[in-house]
Amino acid sequence: MLQITISKRAAFMVLMAVLLVIPVVALAGAVFDDVSDGSTHIDGITFMKTSGVSVGCDALNNYCPKDNVTREQMGTFMYRLSGNDPATPPSVNADTVDGYEAADLMPGFLLVDEGLLGVIDNVAAGTEVCITADYTPAGDEFAVLDGRVSARHDTSSGDLWLRTAISTDSGATWTDTSSRVSPEEVVTTTEDHAVSYVDVVELTGGTTYTFAIEVNGSTFDDMRCQFLVTLMPRSA
Repeated sequence: MLQITISKRAAFMVLMAVLLVIPVVALAGAVFDDVSDGSTHIDGITFMKTSGVSVGCDALNNYCPKDNVTREQMGTFMYRLSGNDPATPPSVNADTVDGYEAADLMPGFLLVDEGLLGVIDNVAAGTEVCITADYTPAGDEFAVLDGRVSARHDTSSGDLWLRTAISTDSGATWTDTSSRVSPEEVVTTTEDHAVSYVDVVELTGGTTYTFAIEVNGSTFDDMRCQFLVTLMPRSA
C-alpha cells in the first residue's frame, strides 16, 4: 500500500509541474520570453528591443513587463531614444529617410548676385546676364530657376521682359527654358523697374549645365540682376 501511495503522489507532483510549465511556454513570445505575441503592448515592446532602447531585464531574454522602472533606467531609455547614444542608432534618421541620403534631401543652390552691370546694349535679340558657374548633377534633378532683374533708362523709356536660359556647352550656346516670358514692364527714364521670372527644368545626371537670365527689350543704361538656382533630386 505504501508503494502505491508514493506512486500516486509522484504522479500528482509531475502533473502539477507540467501544469505550471505549460502557461510559461504558451506565454513565451518571439521578442522576449516573458512577453506573449498576443500582448496588447507587443508593438511597443518590439520597438523597444529592435531599436536598442531596451535589451531586457536579465540575461535570459526576459523583459519583466510588470516591474517598475527606476529614474536611473528612465534616464538610460531617454538617452537611447534621443539618438545621442553612440551605441544606439536613432529611430528617425535623415540619412536614411525613404532611401535618400541627407545630402539628397537638402537642396543645393547656385547664386549669382551681380551689382551694377552698366550699359546693356542690343538686348532686343536676347542677352544673357547673371550667368552661373557650370554644374554637373550626379543624378537626375530638378532645377528651380528664380531670376530678378532691375533696369533703368537715363534718356528714354522702353520695355523689359525676361526668361531663363540653359546651356550644356559652358555658355557657348543658349536655349530658352520655356516659350513663355515674364510680363512686360515699361521702363521709364530715371526710375528703376524690376521684373522677375521663375521656371523649373529637369536635369539629367552626368550632364554639365550653365544657367542664365535672358533679358529682352530695349537698350538699358543701368541694370542689376540676381539669379538663384535651387537644385533637388527627382525620381527616375
